[in-house]
Amino acid sequence: MSCVCRFVVFDAKIIKENSKFIDVEVLRRMPMALSKFPYRAFCLLLPVIVLPVYSCRPSAPGRSKLWSVRTADDFERLVQHGRIVGGLTVADEQMRLSGTNGVLGGLRVSSIEMDEANEAIVRVIFDSRGTPAVRAESLRSFTMELIGRIQADLRIDSSELKPISFVAGRGSQTVVAFTREISGIPVRDSLLAFVFGQMKDGYHLMEIENRTWGHIEPDSRQSGAKLTDQKIAQVTRRKNTRIIASRDGYRIENKASDPRLLPTTWYDVLTEDGQKFTLTFSGGEEPQLIEAYPHRYSSLLEATAFSRNWNGPKDTYPLPDVTIESSSGRLSTNNLGRLPPNFQGGRVNLRSFWAKLISESGSTTNFEIANENGRTLLKQGNQGVTSGVNAYVAISRVRAFVSKFLTAQELPYLKKSVKVTTDIADKCNAYYQGLTLSFFAKGGKCANMALVNDVVYHEWGHGLDDYSGPGSESYGGGMTDGAFSEGIGDIVAMMMTQDSNMGVGFYTDDATKPIRNLENKKVYIPGQSSEIHSQGTIIGGAFWELRKRMINKYGDAGHEKAANLFFRHLKEADSYLASYKIVQRLADDDNNTVTRHPDWCLINHAFAVKGLTKEDPCDDDFATGASGNETKIFGSLGESASADATPLTISATFDQAQSVKLCEGRDPCANPMILQPQGQAGVVKLFGPTNIKAVDGAYFNADVIGATGNSVGRRIMKVTKK
Repeated sequence: MSCVCRFVVFDAKIIKENSKFIDVEVLRRMPMALSKFPYRAFCLLLPVIVLPVYSCRPSAPGRSKLWSVRTADDFERLVQHGRIVGGLTVADEQMRLSGTNGVLGGLRVSSIEMDEANEAIVRVIFDSRGTPAVRAESLRSFTMELIGRIQADLRIDSSELKPISFVAGRGSQTVVAFTREISGIPVRDSLLAFVFGQMKDGYHLMEIENRTWGHIEPDSRQSGAKLTDQKIAQVTRRKNTRIIASRDGYRIENKASDPRLLPTTWYDVLTEDGQKFTLTFSGGEEPQLIEAYPHRYSSLLEATAFSRNWNGPKDTYPLPDVTIESSSGRLSTNNLGRLPPNFQGGRVNLRSFWAKLISESGSTTNFEIANENGRTLLKQGNQGVTSGVNAYVAISRVRAFVSKFLTAQELPYLKKSVKVTTDIADKCNAYYQGLTLSFFAKGGKCANMALVNDVVYHEWGHGLDDYSGPGSESYGGGMTDGAFSEGIGDIVAMMMTQDSNMGVGFYTDDATKPIRNLENKKVYIPGQSSEIHSQGTIIGGAFWELRKRMINKYGDAGHEKAANLFFRHLKEADSYLASYKIVQRLADDDNNTVTRHPDWCLINHAFAVKGLTKEDPCDDDFATGASGNETKIFGSLGESASADATPLTISATFDQAQSVKLCEGRDPCANPMILQPQGQAGVVKLFGPTNIKAVDGAYFNADVIGATGNSVGRRIMKVTKK
């Protein structure tokens, strides 16, 4: 046995407020989501107290000892920081007015994004009105034939593509997708997706996304012994850690200027205290740990529960699907909490097909039923609201809310049974792990976690990870982005409480104090990472901004519009860096990415303020005329015959549009260029073209003029270099 002296820095103010020494075990079990307390060192405020802490671990001879100490330090750091998926950066999402005459694989494209360093196409947008109609049963063969024509442009060998299947979040869209495998070994986070939108005559190609890194040859695999349970235990510093699964793969490494595909081995491990981690190693006999992350809220039968937390008001809520042990056998309420017709009394336990409530000892609690003022209520004794009942009610409420937007067929999690343990003899924490929810009892200035609905919603929301995205359990294991996972939990809680403050009621000494706030100034910076709960507030903040803007535009209905986009986008998203593109596509009203939909700017602004896309300086993307019809305006550049002049055509969908006033800059001008009708394509009217000097970054504003001479729609556009 060897002991290493380490210095741990504590905030003296916090120690004073807690009026007792905070031991290492308390620190290891810090509250769910409290980024205020990192696991290993606290450097928060001055003055500080520096104390020597001795940590002991089993010794191993020679280099193995050095490897285990170094790698264990890496483990703690990586678990805190979460994942950076492939070192990806956010793509420029500004409107591209160029590229309308490009052709790829015989199909005319609207815009193409290139990885200029490697000359690989990473994203293609088509005007889906101009792509061929394909029958549903022919989508796969059409896609394979197209890949054969464009694999050189995608920089991918088609023999390395493995098909996967997932349906896009919007019912009228479908995705034909592939991952990359090299000699049967998967490339992690790789994806080649072809997005089709359904029209009257069939499916039309809308987009191609290429994230296969096909231009990168993998590093050679170093021979080395597989890691054992003993070595993994040295890494996690938890006794009896065991490997439950392992697999080889490749992982993109983009930190250097020259990206690499690193041969890796992934280990799913289970610790003695029941936590599950995924560890990724690269190297030979003593490999480097490069990634680690955890997998972690009448005739009616009603019960009293807290509206939000133990410090606030109570209300009565139905108890759907619970089990009733009666003299006539085992009965149950229905999904609305209604009692069966033959109900004549009995005892209730909180067990349903989607949840089983137990105490820390493993026993279930039975409740008597009482009739009070014509209502059938659960009797909870002198406690007022028990932790088990409150947790069951909170889970039933969040399930019902999510079911508004996704069916059980679309989200299998809604059909799964979760084991819920309350009143665990510990404090200040709660966690999700593989269809198990665990809530700690009251203690250490922290409330009983099962009596804080925000925490219950957050932890239940973690289950969405396992059953959402193109990598869901049906296709290979669910989401693996730790920061996205924490963000999802927070967003679920926010959608339920309609409050940006997360975890209100967590603390017993200040029940109004949150543990996080989604209305924050944190932004995504490519290449930088932070503690996963803190990093999760980036995507959480984006959806909070989206919700605010939706409510400003649509009133109360905006809340559910934002919630619908969030929950449905989880079917496709595997990283929060992908959320913006998917949300824009789901909001599209004509299955054509080229024509911006009425909420395009609203969504762009919401994600841009968090650094998750580039902001387009448009004021609005639609206007309403006297007749109430909606106008959409967009522009396209033609091929330039002169270096000083480029033809610009303005299009609008307003049927009373008569002309267009075009000015350089963002504001109307005294002498605008007047564009006359040129033609019409379906419901789209074309005006111009007129010659402009289209330099990168130039702004133009277009006023569409109606029959009475008044403006019926205005749009600000920016020319962006491809």
